[in-house]
Amino acid sequence: MKNITTIILLIFMAVTSSVYAASIKTDKLPQISGIAKHSASGATYFAATSEGLFVSEEGHTWIRSFESMMPATLVAETSHGELYAFIVGEGLI
Repeated sequence: MKNITTIILLIFMAVTSSVYAASIKTDKLPQISGIAKHSASGATYFAATSEGLFVSEEGHTWIRSFESMMPATLVAETSHGELYAFIVGEGLI
């Protein structure tokens, strides 16, 4: 039973890792609830979506920036250049 559990865990990790690293175009992003430009890192954009938090270096191609696929309901930059996001089930990150 231990070997089967290990195999299932490794398959799960491989699948979630490939989903985490896959890039998508702007028009394919899930429903967007907010976008923030992180000024401290140049032209890096973050999108809070119904399927998690995404990041883009140029605003056209996006990758998941946080492993949770739970909805991100907020992303914002403070006046001090700190970036915050709220993810359901994770809280403020």
